[in-house]
Amino acid sequence: MSTKKIRSILAGACIVSSCFFPNYLAPRLRGQAVHRSVATPLDAAQDDPGYQVDQSVAAPSTAAQYGSGYQVEKNVMVRMTDGINLATDIYRPAKQGVPLQGKFPVIVYRTPYNKDGLHREGIFFAQHGYVVVAQDCRGRFASGGEFYLLLNDGQDGYDTIEWAAAQSWSNGKVGTAGASYEAWTQYSAAMLAPPHLVAMFPVVGWGNYFRHAFSGGVPGLSMSEWDLFMAQTSKEAESMLAVHTKLEETFKDRIPWLRLPPTQRAEIFKPLPHYGKLFQDAYAHPTFDSYWKQQNLYPAGNYSQFKDVPMFFISGWYDGTVGGVIENFVQLSALQRSPKKLMVGPWPHATGNSTCGEAYFGPSPWMSRLCNLIGSIIG
Repeated sequence: MSTKKIRSILAGACIVSSCFFPNYLAPRLRGQAVHRSVATPLDAAQDDPGYQVDQSVAAPSTAAQYGSGYQVEKNVMVRMTDGINLATDIYRPAKQGVPLQGKFPVIVYRTPYNKDGLHREGIFFAQHGYVVVAQDCRGRFASGGEFYLLLNDGQDGYDTIEWAAAQSWSNGKVGTAGASYEAWTQYSAAMLAPPHLVAMFPVVGWGNYFRHAFSGGVPGLSMSEWDLFMAQTSKEAESMLAVHTKLEETFKDRIPWLRLPPTQRAEIFKPLPHYGKLFQDAYAHPTFDSYWKQQNLYPAGNYSQFKDVPMFFISGWYDGTVGGVIENFVQLSALQRSPKKLMVGPWPHATGNSTCGEAYFGPSPWMSRLCNLIGSIIG
């Protein structure tokens, strides 16, 4: 790709569109109007002329429309293609605890970090006219099956999106959202092109897992740290008090453990064999081989497989994955016709704060609104 082309694409970066989800998930409200475009006439003029804005199409946007209420149904078990059931919480617009009648756009979050942590997002969007589907990834917390890094998230994401689209409370338009691993679950599903996926909001999700695991060819300790965290928070560890206690204590004071050679670090995973396998598999593949080129671990090598839907990427200049996020934005913008937006702020991997380390970037009207938006979406 030419430097001129990249500059042309990056000219559309850092444009904030707080109406991104409403635009693409909004039901058809008048005639045959299809809201496929960006939020403002200015943005529309910068995009492909084939994407026209009907400014009369209004998305659900105010809590007052929906009585500022929500209703949540916990631990609905959604059956995947291979028969495994995944635990899912469903947040719906409601009034006085009674779900509102009608069909609504849906936002799907899939997380390995406990769907209970998505309670705030579920409430916020339900109060603004969306159904939120928050799901534990396979093998995590209340879901069935065994966990392995992104192995099943493509098909599981596809199945969940299509399940959500078919429900009585859905208008058939499904968007996905989430940060870090949750962004990768979105990429994994998008590469299988679910028919009812219409928009994506991936936050701090890069595109080449090997670059993170072996930055510059050196195995990164953050990979081991993440493996330890995942083992400590696993349902298998929860069922073994002594194992869980050891993992918890090690994670709280993990520097001595991280200083050990990999073979000694691996000892802690012995009671949890598939978490041990996850740890050992990474070290068994110190070069960019077929293991790291698997589709779900290498979206950057499979851009042509992505469904062509609007995407809003977010990252931070102090996040080690920012280069991968920008690469995703640039390459998918060049390959696809639907709008792509990128916002990069003064943040580490946890986006949306006004501070990073000891640096304070100060409040401003737009920054305050932006932080509120991001906080509402990703917590």
